[in-house]
Amino acid sequence: MKFFKEIRMKVFIQIYYILRIFTKVNNKRILFEAYWGKSISCNPKAMMDYMIENGYNDYQFIVVYNGKDKISNNRVKYVNIRSIDYLYYLCTSKYWVVNSHIMGELKPKKNQVYMQTWHAAGAFKKFGLDIIESEDDRDHEKLAWRKEAQNWDYLLCSSEEVREIYSNAFGVSEDIIYPIGIPRNDCFYDKEKILELKKYINSQIGNNLGKKIVLYAPTFRDNREFKLMFDFDKLYKELGDEYVILLKLHPNIMDDAINIDEKYSNFVFNFSHYGEMQELLLAADLLITDYSSVIFDFALTGNPIILYSYDLDEYKNEIRGFYYEYESFVPGPIVKTENQLIKEIKNYDELKSRNSNRVKKFAKKFNQREEKSSSQLAVELLLSSNK
Repeated sequence: MKFFKEIRMKVFIQIYYILRIFTKVNNKRILFEAYWGKSISCNPKAMMDYMIENGYNDYQFIVVYNGKDKISNNRVKYVNIRSIDYLYYLCTSKYWVVNSHIMGELKPKKNQVYMQTWHAAGAFKKFGLDIIESEDDRDHEKLAWRKEAQNWDYLLCSSEEVREIYSNAFGVSEDIIYPIGIPRNDCFYDKEKILELKKYINSQIGNNLGKKIVLYAPTFRDNREFKLMFDFDKLYKELGDEYVILLKLHPNIMDDAINIDEKYSNFVFNFSHYGEMQELLLAADLLITDYSSVIFDFALTGNPIILYSYDLDEYKNEIRGFYYEYESFVPGPIVKTENQLIKEIKNYDELKSRNSNRVKKFAKKFNQREEKSSSQLAVELLLSSNK
């Protein structure tokens, strides 16, 4: 099976280089890709939306998306990530805007511009070349990272605080790293949009007006099997009258079977396939996570964060490790048992008051904000290239 997969990939790459020879770059075409085509979201979507809303009418937008729920728009063309169309538009798009990574073998032409927007704000768990050497395939993975990062013209990060970390983690010069904030987070500064999104998310969770929304967004644990460490029966008895829980699992684990009993259907909602994480963050009154960089985004709301870190020692020493000392760095209480978690949630007002200043300082440190929006700055930077 592995042999045939490798053969298919080699053929795929060869087709790309054949197309490169016989195609020309369209200077008004931009390709946007988020999470390997699993969703239309994050920084690429924020930048595209900004361009659509602000008069960039002579540009054509190519969106890499594998799903079927495509929104009709004569400015946007959708392509599947493993299609010939995908390769064709990689070859012919002047600009590539990507939030994860693509195959390093798919090298852009000399006159193409590749902006890496990355999908994480701040720097929390180690990533890229800094990942702990704990798995047999890490050397191969890191080599792939190095190869692809050499194709980048621009790399965005959320603030000057993490610029050096990004440089080391990706093996690139700080000269191509721009700490201009994160385009997808512009929505946190738009009060009207916040109210609209809160109303919309509430409409998706049934008759639960007045209840606080708890968002659980755990991180990916590399090659470890993910287990949902919740006793829904216990949570429902303790919290069901005042709270609802939204699940937002990492893209790498969201297709794993998560069985939620029908009797909790008005208490627990699986939003793992919901496209735009920022909308869930804006709607939530409380975030529960563990080692996810989502803490940098959510801190902009000023709402409390609980770190449900039941496997902290293992994660720190065997899986990823951190850029900062975990216990003193995180802007909220650390809990390791479900009982501790429930206790913190039930004392919501005290939790919010106790951690308010800490959350606000954390948000300011890791989220740079200029007079122009981050989306505008990113688009202007992208189009300023003289390649």
